[in-house]
Amino acid sequence: MSVDRHIHVVSFNVPYPADYGGVIDVYFRLQALHREGVSITLHCFDYGRGEQPELNKLCQEVYYYKRRSLWRGLTSSLPLFVAARRSSLLTARLLLDDDPILLEGLHTSALMLDHRIDRKRCYIRLHNDEAVYYRSLASRERSWWKRLYFELEARRLEQFEHILEQAAGVFTISRPEQEKFAGKYKNILYTGPFHAWQQTEIKTGRGSYILYYGNLSVNENEEAVRYLLDELSSSLPAELVIAGKEPSPQLQAAIAGKKQVRLISDPDQNTMLDLIRQAQVLVLPTFQPTGIKLKLIDALFNGRHIIVNSPMIAGTGLEDLVTIADDPVALRQMVQQAWETEFTDEMVSRRRAHPALPDNRQAVTVIMKKCFPVIPPAASR
Repeated sequence: MSVDRHIHVVSFNVPYPADYGGVIDVYFRLQALHREGVSITLHCFDYGRGEQPELNKLCQEVYYYKRRSLWRGLTSSLPLFVAARRSSLLTARLLLDDDPILLEGLHTSALMLDHRIDRKRCYIRLHNDEAVYYRSLASRERSWWKRLYFELEARRLEQFEHILEQAAGVFTISRPEQEKFAGKYKNILYTGPFHAWQQTEIKTGRGSYILYYGNLSVNENEEAVRYLLDELSSSLPAELVIAGKEPSPQLQAAIAGKKQVRLISDPDQNTMLDLIRQAQVLVLPTFQPTGIKLKLIDALFNGRHIIVNSPMIAGTGLEDLVTIADDPVALRQMVQQAWETEFTDEMVSRRRAHPALPDNRQAVTVIMKKCFPVIPPAASR
């Protein structure tokens, strides 16, 4: 290993702009490592984002590799999104030194199948319990061929998951996943999510609307919006704003047909942050229980009243900072109550002081202790 602390990070996508869950986690981990003085060589698979000069501010070198078509992996036994991220050039570059390699997700971990790569160098960041996630996607997918794809990936992921046993360390994003995988494999450590916030920026007083936000092109988020349209829109105490990227024409039409519901499509990051901070109530249900939703972290650091269902908050340790509503009746009651309640300085202080709020500095310390262990001095002769 080099005398200076140097790490290779292999990312499943180009992690800038940091505008959706997975790349947010990658980008702010790079930032945290950089702030600790770690030299980073970033390797990222590109399928549309292109080269991003902003990444050179955090990394000494940045390499880009074209992600293969998913369908070229149909004859492979590997999960398709893993087979699509194999690169002989990447492997050749990693063989030039023996410094640690942080693999972002199971997506990038196929290189551990190459016997030339020392697995003692390899660490995996889990972004999800991928097999469970894909099986959940399959159960909710309307298109038969997409459902078949998700089910096939889930099966292959269950088989490929055993690669975790061979890694020198595995870092999970959620407590439930840490507990699950620690029961099966060794060296499973919890870090929590990396995020943009160093301190809370919550406005006191009252906001002017109710807000749901997320990437609206993702099925699980569209399902959450449709749930709110069906169960909440007829009894709203104020306007419900739905904000997010790339809503489908069908979702746009569904929202347009509801009174007191307004859609804001494709807001930029500053607009989205302002929407969160100006809202009185953030309503964030999910029907996908894996991982941790970074929209929840954004809400906790920037928003007033937060109403979720149990899958959104389970295992986070943050249950006492939100209101949980698991059925439509409770949802309507809790929204009405939150709408009528000012957000006070005491509420802000309680949120700010909560010990379970994710902290990038604590999380990066876990990674650095594992990847850069202190080597004791040789015994005196």
